[in-house]
Amino acid sequence: MRKRLISIVSMLAFILLVACQAAEEPKTQTAKEPAMQTPQESAAKAVQDRSVRKMSITGEIAQGMNSYIIRGQMPAEVFTILNPDPTILDEFVKSEKVVKIEVRIVSGDNVAIEMLDGKEYNVAIQ
Repeated sequence: MRKRLISIVSMLAFILLVACQAAEEPKTQTAKEPAMQTPQESAAKAVQDRSVRKMSITGEIAQGMNSYIIRGQMPAEVFTILNPDPTILDEFVKSEKVVKIEVRIVSGDNVAIEMLDGKEYNVAIQ
């Protein structure tokens, strides 16, 4: 019984020793792990990602508290319009017409309209 207990304790000590040595060894970079990026590379990648994030929304334009919003039906979400043009959007607000809207996602649920009901919408973000 005593010999068995000693052998179990010895095996556990050996496993603990191997595990500690493996934890202390520096990790080498493998092909699967991304390289560390400089802040400039990270910023460039963020700008590049931002320009690609576009989506199509089917919904209606509405007036929010201080802004214009899109009440999306597909996807079912409310988006804030960052480039509103009241002369164009008021017509859609009054009609409550469901339209297809092509947008660029700026941040979260904040979007910039690029096409509205099949027509170009060239208004800069305010």
